[in-house]
Amino acid sequence: RTALCALTVSAWSTFPTIWFLVQLGYITEITETLLLALGDFYAKMLASVVLMQGTSASADSYFRRELRQLLDKETTRAGVLHTFARSMGHDLRTPLQALVFSHHITHRALGELITSHESALSSDADASRAETHVRMRSHLGA
Repeated sequence: RTALCALTVSAWSTFPTIWFLVQLGYITEITETLLLALGDFYAKMLASVVLMQGTSASADSYFRRELRQLLDKETTRAGVLHTFARSMGHDLRTPLQALVFSHHITHRALGELITSHESALSSDADASRAETHVRMRSHLGA
């Protein structure tokens, strides 16, 4: 960061230095034009680097702040859940576990019941189709 600041100061100080050297007659106007073009290029490239570095630092700072807030939120949430689980007594945990277990068993039983009903309906439909086929054959005299 300090190096970028030093380079920026040196880049912008070249312009008055070049002007001063021309006024003293140490360099010609053609050399002045060349040095000003090089200084302009150098200053613009350096400005791009400084801008990118600033943008990167800003984005990094934002990302770190968001992560810190998320971590704080999740830490608080975990602490609350831990406190609740620790303070919840046996009298409340046992009935709650029974409810969860009965809910699980009910879902499994309903799944089996639905499967058996579907297979029964399927076999009833097959029997009905077979009966219709037999009636049609006897009706047609085949």
